[in-house]
Amino acid sequence: MFNNQVTGVQDKEVIEASADAETFGFEASNATGGGAAAATVGETTYTNIFEWLNDQSK
Repeated sequence: MFNNQVTGVQDKEVIEASADAETFGFEASNATGGGAAAATVGETTYTNIFEWLNDQSK
């Protein structure tokens, strides 16, 4: 994580809809950095965890 190698996110809808009790819909992939290329929260899109962390506030 600290080398900024985790850049992808898992598909939330696939995980919520999964009936698989072994993987719960997670499909890790090195080719996509762990999942989709970016995470969107509201109207903001984050390309890595550090962008998301820097945007947090109390």
